[in-house]
Amino acid sequence: MIVTIDVDKMFKLGLTPDEYTLLLLIQNRALVSAKKLMDKTPTLTCSTLEKLVDKRLIHNSNQPGEMDVSHIMLRNEFIGEVKKDDFFDELLREFPSTIIRPDGIKDYLKTDLNKCRRLYIQTVKKNEALHKEIMECLKYEVRERNRTGKMSYMKRLPNWISSQEWATWQTQREDNSSTETINLGYGLNLE
Repeated sequence: MIVTIDVDKMFKLGLTPDEYTLLLLIQNRALVSAKKLMDKTPTLTCSTLEKLVDKRLIHNSNQPGEMDVSHIMLRNEFIGEVKKDDFFDELLREFPSTIIRPDGIKDYLKTDLNKCRRLYIQTVKKNEALHKEIMECLKYEVRERNRTGKMSYMKRLPNWISSQEWATWQTQREDNSSTETINLGYGLNLE
């Protein structure tokens, strides 16, 4: 199982990497992996669980001296902090999953998500304004491609991020919003 550790959140919660990983595994219901981590990591002891209870991150219904991960429940303090979506998760929800290419073959657009996450985080760098602009451009692109029937030409996510495709659509969106067409009847369009 792959676990992505947000170091900033880990430090904010005052946890060690082992503690943070354990809590993420429990959150993802990967109890077998959590049990293996507890067995193979000497720093994860009963006192560690008590420390996490004191920090109000977990509720431990184990008996004293017992370390059964199935008896550990996460509290809202941890879940609320970890569940905050990062920008990439929001992008992933909006980005189309599949399309039908012009040759009739179904294509999956969300590929190589780990690489995409790194690229997007490097591009946005916690700049919320840039992220919102990218999201608006993505929504505009999807809407325009659906309207014109060109959805089959949508790039895959890794290429879309690395080529900064949103910049093209940002320019087009600004051009379309600045020139409003007034329809006066057949042959009498004014811009």
